[in-house]
Amino acid sequence: MSTPAANGPAASTFPESKYAIDVHGLVKRFGEKTAVNGVSIQMPRGQVWGFLGPNG
Repeated sequence: MSTPAANGPAASTFPESKYAIDVHGLVKRFGEKTAVNGVSIQMPRGQVWGFLGPNG
């Protein structure tokens, strides 16, 4: 049995944004250890970014 492919792109419930990534107040914890606390970042569409650090 097969399922036909959907026609066209999936509908989005989010308004169009000029940012590919738009994060506000990000927090990441590992148990009791807070690794990231309150990070906000906006990355515009059409740009390539890379993050380098101790782990490469």
